[in-house]
Amino acid sequence: MDLIDEKEDKNLYLPPIKKVIDKLKESNRQRIFLLGPEGSGKTTVLDYFHNTQSDIKNPIFNHSDLAYYGILTNDTFIFELYNTCCILQKLIKRIAIYDNSLFCTNFFTLFGIVNNILNKIRLIYSIGEIDDISILDLKEYDSAELINEFWQIAKKAFESITLIFDNFDVQDINGKFWQKYINNFLSKYFHIIATISDINVLNNADKIESLNQDSDVIFMDYSFDREVIKEILDLYIFNLYKNDINVFTKRVRFVLSDELIDLMIEKTNGNIFIILVTVQVFYKALDIIPPNDYQNFILSFIDLNFNNEFKNGKSQTLRKLYI
Repeated sequence: MDLIDEKEDKNLYLPPIKKVIDKLKESNRQRIFLLGPEGSGKTTVLDYFHNTQSDIKNPIFNHSDLAYYGILTNDTFIFELYNTCCILQKLIKRIAIYDNSLFCTNFFTLFGIVNNILNKIRLIYSIGEIDDISILDLKEYDSAELINEFWQIAKKAFESITLIFDNFDVQDINGKFWQKYINNFLSKYFHIIATISDINVLNNADKIESLNQDSDVIFMDYSFDREVIKEILDLYIFNLYKNDINVFTKRVRFVLSDELIDLMIEKTNGNIFIILVTVQVFYKALDIIPPNDYQNFILSFIDLNFNNEFKNGKSQTLRKLYI
């Protein structure tokens, strides 16, 4: 399979996305962290990266959101075994799509083992009786051995494999397990790209130094660039309101002055999604808002609906890095 043809997505403003992708392609580090606040476009960049750069020799597997992935457990052995098998299952399924003969010849037996382990763990958790006896027959398996077995086969067909993880800094029962597991284990075998939304990291020299060890940190800052936001808004407005573009441009785009856009960026902490939702709601309410209240409506809507969660980045208090 050749490199996937790059198709211009008419719903995306591509220049800033392509600049970040250029940095991803230039990096020769095993781990890359994409660092930026909530809603700054990290997932959009990685989706586009996956869609345009993945090929049969260097596949990119996109992506696992660590906020909604795996099982909740404080048992390190079960955590590593279960999530290793989840990742291997996902990889082997994708390999089967790429090349079914390769799957049948080389990965079929390992796939059966992985599925068997996952079924056993899920059965144990569904019963709820989790103790040394219930997981005794799982002790014969080792996460490193399973990964090694996979990689000994895979390296004959692939030059590299990239895994993408969203919410690397997620803070829940599994947070510190995931971070150490990815950082210290998975990165030995795979190229890792992970997103981080913890705003504290931006101002924490120790954390940046830790991340930079055998890693690259790419800062997602284009959502704070007024000119970029204006381009994104214009494209969003055009695609959403093609049939009413003249009215929209005259009545709404006129209201979105440079000063107001700066305030929206500041209040949302560069959250592009919130800015777009706010503009959409404003448009729908346009006929019932007095013209002299347009700006107040936009800023009040952001304050009322998003301020508590996003003003300083919800990740500041909810997230932590264990590296």
